[in-house]
Amino acid sequence: MGKASAKAQNLTYAVTSAARLMASNHTLYILKDPSAYGGKGSVIGFLKVGRKALIFWDELGNHKELEPLCVLDLYVHESQQRRGHGRRLFQHMLQAQSVLPKHLAIDRPSSKFLSFLWQHYDLHKTIPQTNNFVVFEGFFHDQPASMQDERRRRRSWITSGNSEGRCKRGKTLSWTCPCCSDGWQRVPWKQRGKESGIYMWENCVFSLWVTQIAEQWYGFPEDLGSIPGPGM
Repeated sequence: MGKASAKAQNLTYAVTSAARLMASNHTLYILKDPSAYGGKGSVIGFLKVGRKALIFWDELGNHKELEPLCVLDLYVHESQQRRGHGRRLFQHMLQAQSVLPKHLAIDRPSSKFLSFLWQHYDLHKTIPQTNNFVVFEGFFHDQPASMQDERRRRRSWITSGNSEGRCKRGKTLSWTCPCCSDGWQRVPWKQRGKESGIYMWENCVFSLWVTQIAEQWYGFPEDLGSIPGPGM
């Protein structure tokens, strides 16, 4: 289904797969027909969402750093389209996430998806952005606290060093992970035979490569892997 979704969107690779899902904090909603194939069931469609720390520009051109819930992939099998399944999936997600449609950021929506949002949720006036995400009029109004709290927590962690702490293996730490007692050490990539400007975060469990811009949690580059960062 992930490959079928990629094909429908003219993408060169599937953005939804079991491996990618396991290496992320995304949520996948699946709609199933339990009576198909003699009771074995079949998947009708899916909807993938997740929070991402991104930079946005409001209607007045002001820069904002937010972490909204993002719609990352939506697909209904071709044989099941135009039967209301897409709206069932979408409506269930809205209720489960307790979010309003106007507060969602949509990742590279197709023309068909944009028509869907206009028809069912009256979302059609977009606010131009410099990233791949589409947001609509009302996105910056009455924002839930969840769009900002995690962002502030991570930025606070990044800007508060801890040179005294030690991890379970006794290594001196320069940062403290916000979600556990382990610490993270910032190691320049040049120590690994590469040019500076890219750094590795490591603790007892993970080694994470991130760029300088990723230190502010604007996102990870695709070619550096999809392992979620500290606290993500």
